[in-house]
Amino acid sequence: MADETQNHIDGDRRTTQRRAADQAVAERSLDDMLDLMVHELRNPIAVVKGFASTFTHSIEKLDREQLVTGAQALLRASDRLDALLNSFAEARSVETEDVPLHRTDILLSRLVSDTVEEQSVIAAGHSLSVTIHDDVLLHVDEVRIRQVLTNLISNAVKYSPARAPIEVTASRHGDKAHIRVKDHGTGIPAEQAEWIFHKFSRFAEGVAGTGLGLYIARGLARAHGGNLLLSDSNADGCTFLLELPIHESASSQDHQPR
Repeated sequence: MADETQNHIDGDRRTTQRRAADQAVAERSLDDMLDLMVHELRNPIAVVKGFASTFTHSIEKLDREQLVTGAQALLRASDRLDALLNSFAEARSVETEDVPLHRTDILLSRLVSDTVEEQSVIAAGHSLSVTIHDDVLLHVDEVRIRQVLTNLISNAVKYSPARAPIEVTASRHGDKAHIRVKDHGTGIPAEQAEWIFHKFSRFAEGVAGTGLGLYIARGLARAHGGNLLLSDSNADGCTFLLELPIHESASSQDHQPR
């Protein structure tokens, strides 16, 4: 009887300790998020305040070109604020595993080719290619998966030398669709292969960003029943692999996906 009572006490103590540890992690995560918000929001807010003050006190002294320049700066700062707030909200959704998805049927080839075509603008100076080995039907939130691919291509551009090629390939592997994004940058050390998917992690110091991109991207992939990982990294660059489940539907032959 005494042993059973002691076991209950020990079990309760371990439960309390786990809850305390989970609470400490949550509090650290919140503190990190707040610190990042303060740091990242300071610059665009300063831009808005600066130009708002100029317009308020000296607008009659400004010519049209100066007004347009100021308005454009305000628009860029507003866009930056909007993007930051969206990143923080999405990171929170991923952390709580509460990511809203609006799934539709779409062909792998369409999803990948359209996204690469859209990203060719930001990849100016790089050779951005796409190869579709197999075409399959996916049942995904198109906007969310485009977001994941956009993040991977954007990172490849950001961390690759000018004019270095970026290769996007799509294929079928069993019941999964594989989308690979390969760059020819400096590579990522093996010991950081998982760390880069943590919140607030960055490849290099001095590079703009919140450090939430890959964390959110992996969360979105997993919300679809897939995954995102660094499949290869060496001196010749990195390859990121996005896995998504193939949609097998009894009516797929009669269905006309986009």
